[in-house]
Amino acid sequence: MKDILGTDFYWDGGTYVVKTDDGSYFVDRRLDTETPYSVFSEYPKDDSVEVDKHVAYELIALLSRYAPPQGKECQIRDVLGGLHAKYQILT
Repeated sequence: MKDILGTDFYWDGGTYVVKTDDGSYFVDRRLDTETPYSVFSEYPKDDSVEVDKHVAYELIALLSRYAPPQGKECQIRDVLGGLHAKYQILT
């Protein structure tokens, strides 16, 4: 995983999609989710398995360097804040 090709979100409360050169990753921000800010390789469902934490760390590093389109900076900050807390990364 080297580049972010784009980002998007679902209207389910905010599942955040990060499209990379290695595939898409989904950050769970659904309303009333039991897995907040967990990272999945598919849309999160009750039986979904999280990606390996090293993949999540790599995604966090990419997002930290990503320059989002104007107007989406707040979304990135919110997602990164949640990911840092979930994966206990100090900023």
